[in-house]
Amino acid sequence: MSYIVEATLDGLDQRLMPVLAIWQRATGAGRPLRRRDLDPLAFPHLLATSYLIDVVRQEEDADGHPAIRYRYRLIGSTIVERLGRDRTGWWLDEVYPPETFRMVARSFDEVIRRRAPVRSHGDTGFANSRAHYLFDALEVPLVGDATDHPGRITAIFGVLCLTLSTEA
Repeated sequence: MSYIVEATLDGLDQRLMPVLAIWQRATGAGRPLRRRDLDPLAFPHLLATSYLIDVVRQEEDADGHPAIRYRYRLIGSTIVERLGRDRTGWWLDEVYPPETFRMVARSFDEVIRRRAPVRSHGDTGFANSRAHYLFDALEVPLVGDATDHPGRITAIFGVLCLTLSTEA
């Protein structure tokens, strides 16, 4: 498995462009993207490979920074099928082995740090399958509507494009 996280969106799969365009319209208008700004009708072909991750701040660590955990709020049907079961509501650190979790969390951490979309890509396999896939993912930050912390990233919306690998 390879997993590359990039702040640059160069080489982004063209199928992901409708999601990027929604983020660009919101930020171009001078405001962050909110969950309610996402219109699934703008990218119906991507819904089965979409996911929504809750960003949950925990107690502060020894350095005074809030620890962050990630939880699946919504998982598209294709991802559920590939994972072998529905992990909606699960913490990501409970879904994946530690090494895999660290790779996945690195892209989410980067989205939060940059407050901007991040591209991750590579190759992976899935449970209950010997097939191997190339993937390209776009993850964008979403802010909450809470009045106590306006502008705080409360979720990450991601879309995954999978291509069956022809390499053995």
